[in-house]
Amino acid sequence: ASTDHRSTIYTMDAPAGKDKVKLVVEILYEMMFKALLLDANIDTERGPILSEKQMRNTIGYRRSIKMLGMMHAANRIPLRLPIGLEEQIKSFSSKDLRRFYDKWYFAGNMTLYVAGVFSPDALSKAVAATFGKAPVR
Repeated sequence: ASTDHRSTIYTMDAPAGKDKVKLVVEILYEMMFKALLLDANIDTERGPILSEKQMRNTIGYRRSIKMLGMMHAANRIPLRLPIGLEEQIKSFSSKDLRRFYDKWYFAGNMTLYVAGVFSPDALSKAVAATFGKAPVR
């Protein structure tokens, strides 16, 4: 996964085979709408997130942040970096994350791109059957 100011992108190397289309679509659905967000899992991710935040802290990154501040001084973009604030990373709970997830993770806020060798008809049917169950807003 990768995140910037506009989007979060999840990529997946799916198993090959035309019989796997339904399985892959169901896995994507689970990722998008059925995340468990367990406290233990969230706690184990704090370290890698903080490590990534530290690795990004280069002179180039800090220069980019300064430029964002100058170009977007009138709005919150320079204050709301995708990785988040260290204090928040260390303290958010599964309840906080669930609130965010429930607010922003809905079908109308997503785009599904698929590339590979598969039957377009099988994919279309699997997406309609699986994502047709997605929460509507």
